[in-house]
Amino acid sequence: MEIVDAGTDQLSTDLSRRGLLRKLGGLAAVAVAGGAALKIRGAGAASTFLRTTSALNLRTGPGPRRRIILVIPNNKLVNYLGESKYGYHRVNHQGTVGWAFADYLVDDDGGNGAEEPVGTARTNDSVNFRSGPSTSSSVIRVLPPNTTVDVFDVWENGFRMVGYAQRTGWIYADFLGVQGGPVGGYQRTTTALNLREEPNTSSRILALMPKGTRLGRGDQVVNGFVAVTYNGIFGWAHTDYLVSD
Repeated sequence: MEIVDAGTDQLSTDLSRRGLLRKLGGLAAVAVAGGAALKIRGAGAASTFLRTTSALNLRTGPGPRRRIILVIPNNKLVNYLGESKYGYHRVNHQGTVGWAFADYLVDDDGGNGAEEPVGTARTNDSVNFRSGPSTSSSVIRVLPPNTTVDVFDVWENGFRMVGYAQRTGWIYADFLGVQGGPVGGYQRTTTALNLREEPNTSSRILALMPKGTRLGRGDQVVNGFVAVTYNGIFGWAHTDYLVSD
């Protein structure tokens, strides 16, 4: 069933064109403001935060006939990747890149340049607090085990955005836990199970996880798949074949 953008994501109306221009103008203003919104410093150009105003399809390309990768929930933060076409923005949602209809995305700088954290976690080992979601990003500082950090609902390349000492940065998700474990705890596979790139059965298989494999669980569940980390690889596993460990 089509969600949100059925029959609405056409550029044939002046309203859609005006809406896109307003959004692009707002994003340009944010960029000129020199840090009015958070920037993600990963590979490629800097990104800006946008927030969904409704459940929204993330598609493989800019158009209503492009395949739906997943559905982004309402009021979720996504990373705008600096490209817009046919009324769609190219965005990153928790490490999955696709295109979302621009009329259901609004600028989000939290009013003061910061997204609100969704909770806290503790480091379960000495870990690098980095400036971006990559092992090539500079290390701001090394956090010792059992350090409490704020966690944000933003993921990329297996890293999670966190806040520490009034600064935002990135920590690899395997090193974040609640009472010594990953953000969502641990789970174990009940059979050999595919680790997929996206939360659906048609997405690319990243690895085949043997029966009995212990996984670090994230806190996101989409289409019956849960975000997990396996041998340092971030992906999605079907919840029907996982049990708490």
